[in-house]
Amino acid sequence: MDIILEDLYNKFNNKKINLIDYLIKLHEIGKENLDLTVKYVTKLALMGIGFIEGIINIIDNNENPYQARFEAFYILCVYYRRLKEITKFSLLLDKYQDEFRNEDLYKMQKAVYLKTKNGCHDDLLHALSIWSTLENVYTKSPAFIQAFADTVALAFENDVLTVEKEDNRLLLDKAIKQIKEALWIREYSKYYATLGRLLAIQGEYEKTIEYINLAIDKEDSSNSDYAIRIGDYQNLLTSINIKRILKETKNLNTLRSDLEKIKNETEKAKFENLSFLGFFTALLSLIIGSIQLAQNAEFADIIRSILVLSGGLILALGAFNMILLKSKQQIIISIILFGIGLFIIILALTVVPLII
Repeated sequence: MDIILEDLYNKFNNKKINLIDYLIKLHEIGKENLDLTVKYVTKLALMGIGFIEGIINIIDNNENPYQARFEAFYILCVYYRRLKEITKFSLLLDKYQDEFRNEDLYKMQKAVYLKTKNGCHDDLLHALSIWSTLENVYTKSPAFIQAFADTVALAFENDVLTVEKEDNRLLLDKAIKQIKEALWIREYSKYYATLGRLLAIQGEYEKTIEYINLAIDKEDSSNSDYAIRIGDYQNLLTSINIKRILKETKNLNTLRSDLEKIKNETEKAKFENLSFLGFFTALLSLIIGSIQLAQNAEFADIIRSILVLSGGLILALGAFNMILLKSKQQIIISIILFGIGLFIIILALTVVPLII
């Protein structure tokens, strides 16, 4: 079939077949072989402004056969999209909506327009809903697989979809799988760029940059929109590099936060261990001192000495607490411990002798 299409194209170029008859043939073949005709429609769309004026005349003349007029409409859609004439693209779709709305190709061009328009939330969701109803059609053509995958990429890039939801991740995986299948059928520069964008959504920035550079290398410099395409790829590379730097910065900040958390937990554990060690050392000293006093002193002196040692122990704990941790809460606790310690010492030195 590709040989037949190439022969038809050559006959048209050599003026052995007129444009209307050629468009009718393209339309008839495209019904069953959409993928094969897309290539020739794109060739026609890039033939220049003089040819496009003839295409417009064919569409506008209602006396021309429906098949020729619809194929001319399709070519004009491709032309406006490739040159980013979005307003003209929109007006064309609106003008012929009633006449062509039941054609699958019209619906797909509508989806292409919606995803190209401005990245609006509702437009991208509408485009995705159209693609979901045409999966059995668009998967027959790598060009339209690319358009579907591009829509998915735009939806994630504009935060219409997020990778946190499982259904969205499944849609992303599906788009990656289909664009890879399209590349198996035909190597085309923009397919590589779209695959790169989808992988960037998964955080695979190195592979993304590799595929976008591949797209730049494979872009046909003879096409009239070559400069536009290369500009798009360069902008894409800049965007990806910014995202990669932001991700690395975020990872670095996370690492710093984790290290700070570990440091705080280590300091806390150190304080607790030292507190316990100091407390038990002081307690042991109190016990030993009390035993020694009990052997050689009067009862009143024993009581007074034990209270003084206890007060001193509490004062030491308060000072120890203030030295190790200087937070507001710890300072308050230290002041309370100082107060209790001093109270016990004063009690031991003044009140206890009087009572006993």
